[in-house]
Amino acid sequence: GLLGAGDPTIPEKTVSGGVALDRRRLRRVLETVAAESGWSRPLPAGRARGLAAEVFHTETYVAYVVEVARRDRARPGELPFTVERVVAAVDCGVVLDPGGVAQQVESGVFWSLSNALGETTFVAGRAREENFDRFRVAGFGDTPRAIEVHLVANDDERPHGLGEPVVNPFAPALASALARLFGRRFRRLPLTAADFA
Repeated sequence: GLLGAGDPTIPEKTVSGGVALDRRRLRRVLETVAAESGWSRPLPAGRARGLAAEVFHTETYVAYVVEVARRDRARPGELPFTVERVVAAVDCGVVLDPGGVAQQVESGVFWSLSNALGETTFVAGRAREENFDRFRVAGFGDTPRAIEVHLVANDDERPHGLGEPVVNPFAPALASALARLFGRRFRRLPLTAADFA
């Protein structure tokens, strides 16, 4: 309703929180990711989905559905869930290289997942984790079984950025899925085993 589907009294373009957005484009990425992820289909017990979307610099529209599963036997210190599937819908204007878009989304998922699992701390203005031996990067065991990227048709006339836009909405979609799976909200990163105790 708020995105104006079928309601001519709601303007197609608006400003929300200081960000100009096109409701049609945002609605299309949300509708695409919902359809492609099977959002309305029930999941088996022990699984849940979360959804998040972003409009980045008024030009790039990204939506994610992240599907998680409860881990049957988590080892000490291990998170009690796995990310099973990530479905993305992307409207970044004119697409010059669809394979490049898919690779950008996949790398954004891994970077955002790494930020959900690892932490950079600062002391006196300097990062304590100065290299990857002190910052947990998502590894093979954290890899979603599937990452699907769906390009959304648009009427834009030029390409837009895709580096940062695909990183930001992943963590909120993950947190939403975890809230459904565990019955409580997770409001800080990184996630640790203690958060689920």
